[in-house]
Amino acid sequence: MLGIKKRDTKQVFKAIAHQQGVSVSEVKERIQSIIDEMYYSDAPDVQAEFSSYFGKKRPTPEEYVYTMATKIKY
Repeated sequence: MLGIKKRDTKQVFKAIAHQQGVSVSEVKERIQSIIDEMYYSDAPDVQAEFSSYFGKKRPTPEEYVYTMATKIKY
């Protein structure tokens, strides 16, 4: 598990933006798009996985990154 704190998401967004050659706002927009796709998906498996992390709440990009970084085991 990564040693990430909620306040670290700002640096995560900056690092991703730098790596991808885009702005931080573009990174957040892309993540929000992924969140929206999953949130509104009709696929039961996608809904089940999303709900297991966030319940019925639609997270912000910051909440999404923090949750994914702390919950996913690899």
